[in-house]
Amino acid sequence: MLSHAGAIAVVGVDICPETIKYAKKHYKESNVEFVCTDAEQFEWSQQFQLNNKTFISRAF
Repeated sequence: MLSHAGAIAVVGVDICPETIKYAKKHYKESNVEFVCTDAEQFEWSQQFQLNNKTFISRAF
């Protein structure tokens, strides 16, 4: 997971409530947050900083 790769904070976004529920249950990290919303409509109060690579992952 990105937090193990050195990310200070990670925000996971998925439109499916079941996926968010699964992620919250299986990835309990203090610097990870999961948001149930449409990624194309997603707005966040803080600015994201991505270094060199963008990672897109889907939890099953």
